[in-house]
This record gives sequence, structure tokens and C-alpha cells, in this order.
Amino acid sequence: MISIVRVSTAVCAVTALLGGICCAQTSSAVQQQLSQIDRSFICPEALPSDDARKDALKLFLEEFAAVQPSTTVEEVTRFRVAMLRKHQCRTTLANIGATTAAPVSPSASKNDHWEHAGTISGSQGMVITVDMDSMTSAGPGRMRTWIKYRYNGTGPNNAKESLVYEQLDCARSYHSTISIYSYGTNGQIVYTGSGPAEDEEPIVPESVLAGILPFTCAAHGLSVGR
Repeated sequence: MISIVRVSTAVCAVTALLGGICCAQTSSAVQQQLSQIDRSFICPEALPSDDARKDALKLFLEEFAAVQPSTTVEEVTRFRVAMLRKHQCRTTLANIGATTAAPVSPSASKNDHWEHAGTISGSQGMVITVDMDSMTSAGPGRMRTWIKYRYNGTGPNNAKESLVYEQLDCARSYHSTISIYSYGTNGQIVYTGSGPAEDEEPIVPESVLAGILPFTCAAHGLSVGR
């Protein structure tokens, strides 16, 4: 397991993530893990309930602990506040008495690598792509990734596009939806939702998700069970 060596290295990693500066003490693997936390981070005020916020915080702490098993309260707090600032979580920052005035370099944002996973034609159809950069292991036979659904017309809740963070159990053909964001034609959020990763359910045969499961799992080196 990769860990950040010292407190100074943890600080350097946060700087690298938020400012696009590469530190000698921070390995590329660690930076990738931190970037994964960044990509899946959701402002607490954007989540629909206290239970969803608790689940998101638990996931955040687990993911950061995986990067740095010997983390201290100071380190995790520093990184948490850095994420809140980067994602402009103004309500939460105000609640904890932190300011939003932290410089964020434009180079901190980058284009993820999205791969085409499927197309459904017609006015009710969609184009499905998978974020290859967000793929991460979630236990034996399991993975997590962002999936984008771009509707030809409008989808559920009058959405033009939906971003869904899924946990996929490739071996058992089960899944759980951890987060979902749907955007209207004007780019405004029209729906958000979240759920615990443990709430798995079978993937419905011949569904859209079932159709892209083989590609998505294979992209992460996993096989779909029979």
C-alpha cells in the first residue's frame, strides 16, 4: 500500500492536487489516488439528506486513509478543507468557520479520459461513456467509476445529461449507485441523489447498465460472471 511519507509530504500532495504543482516527495500513484478522491468529491450541501452526508464523509475518510494509513487528524482536516474550498462548498465552509479564499490554479482541473461504451438510437436514446481515469478497485471483483449518460432528447427529470458514480460487482452482476447528478439543457442541476455502496442490487438483464457492463469491467481488468 502506498502512503505519503510525512506531514510535509501530505501537505505537498494537497498542493500538487490543488495547484497543479508536482512535488518530488509525492509519487504519481499517490497523486492519482488523491485525484480520484477529488473527482468523486461532492459538496455536503448538495447531498439530499443527513444520512447521505454521513455516508459521503465515511467514504472520504476511508479513501484518504487508504492513501495515508498513518494519517493524523490535522492532515485529514487540512485535505478535507482543501477539497471543500476547491469545490466551492460555501455552505459547509461557513458552517465550520472556514473561508473560501483559497487560490485554485486553473491547471488543477483537467479533462478526464472518457471512452464510448454504448449508443441507443432514437429520440429516447442516449450515448453512454465511461470515465477511464476515475476507475478504482472496490474489493474482489468490484470496481467504481463515473458513467455519463447523454440523452438524445431529454431523460428522467428533464435531464440532458446524467453523471452516475457506480460500484459494479462484475463477478456477480450487481451494482450500487453511490452518487448521481443530472443536468438540464441549461447546465443547471435538475436532480441529485446518493446511496451507500453496500446497498447492492442485481443488474437487470438487457438493461442499459447490463449492456455496458462487459466493456466497463474489462477496461478495469475484470470479467463479468455468468
